[in-house]
Amino acid sequence: EIIVAVPPKDYFIADRIYACSGSFINFTDTSTKRLTYSWTFSNGKRSSDRSPSIEFKDGGLYSATLTITDTNHCSYTVSRNNYIKISDIHPNFSVSKNHGCVPLYTELTDISYTLITLKERKWDFGNGKVMCSYYKDTNYTYTRVLPNRSQINGCQLTLTITDSIGCT
Repeated sequence: EIIVAVPPKDYFIADRIYACSGSFINFTDTSTKRLTYSWTFSNGKRSSDRSPSIEFKDGGLYSATLTITDTNHCSYTVSRNNYIKISDIHPNFSVSKNHGCVPLYTELTDISYTLITLKERKWDFGNGKVMCSYYKDTNYTYTRVLPNRSQINGCQLTLTITDSIGCT
């Protein structure tokens, strides 16, 4: 009797391909009746589990490779390059004018880096005023200084960005 093994069509799936940094992604082997599993990931992680859960600490694009060996000792390998996309957010902005007299008009430009499409910008002007916007550029006029803050200390401007999968 001669037995010829036929490779499976699909080897694995992930429970999601977009996630925030520090997330665990669950991989599932979709083949049947296999003997051994050897997973390698471009974040340096490895596993011999059939369906491992892998943590991706840093933002970036990651590849996954699964080699399976069946009961006939035939090995099959599938790789998915840049399969997992982990959000990589680096908020940053430029200010046209950061000092002057009240009223102080300033133009703000978001120069943040994100791997995944940006959903929202939250500008906190440091004086009790907050604005949410999708737009990259905005402007603001400071018309007063908060009580208990000297003009020397000023207002702390901050930008929080959120991408389309909810990472900030």
